[in-house]
Amino acid sequence: MSLRESHTPSQVQWQPMLLGGQRLEGVSWKILANTGPWQAYWMKMAPGSRSVPHRHAATELLQVLEGEVMDVDGQVFRAGDSLVYAAGSEHWLRSPRGCLLLVVESEPSSLSD
Repeated sequence: MSLRESHTPSQVQWQPMLLGGQRLEGVSWKILANTGPWQAYWMKMAPGSRSVPHRHAATELLQVLEGEVMDVDGQVFRAGDSLVYAAGSEHWLRSPRGCLLLVVESEPSSLSD
């Protein structure tokens, strides 16, 4: 008996992404695993979309799978790049051309003050 799940980005049911109850226009997600101590999800950003300013409650790993994403400081990250945000860090992302990200975190982010 296999306990494996398989997901393909082109075949999953994408859901609108919310942060602090606020819908992120052009941003959707698919939860891949939610084990209790951590969760992993795909985050898809449409061309021209952006997140909102938010704070990381715990360390977050972000892997760019397709496209490119720009951090608040203007640094651009492309497919193959990994980012690690420390607990307490604040930022927002935007994607001029669109992207697909893998996110792994142990606690969800919250809106910045």
